[in-house]
Amino acid sequence: MAKKSEERLANMAQNNPGEGPDIGEVTKVVRKTKEKQIEVVNCDRLNIRVAPSATAKVSTVVKVGTKGILLEKTSNAWWRILIPEVNEGYAMIQYLEEV
Repeated sequence: MAKKSEERLANMAQNNPGEGPDIGEVTKVVRKTKEKQIEVVNCDRLNIRVAPSATAKVSTVVKVGTKGILLEKTSNAWWRILIPEVNEGYAMIQYLEEV
């Protein structure tokens, strides 16, 4: 997927000189190539929350084995993660493993 995005950005630059690519496309490529991969472990389902708090609203629930991207280590208890095509949010680190 990152390779397709990179090719699309290169084509945009070549076909539209002086015009930059959409910032969202650049962000996707950077996230795919620079961020660390994570996997959900030690639970059947994991709540992804809108803020780094056990009382924050749950934005989505993912199953064990789900892979994602580590965006930020926000504290000793929470990481901000991205589950592609699902959601971005916060999860407790005891249920995540860097892969």
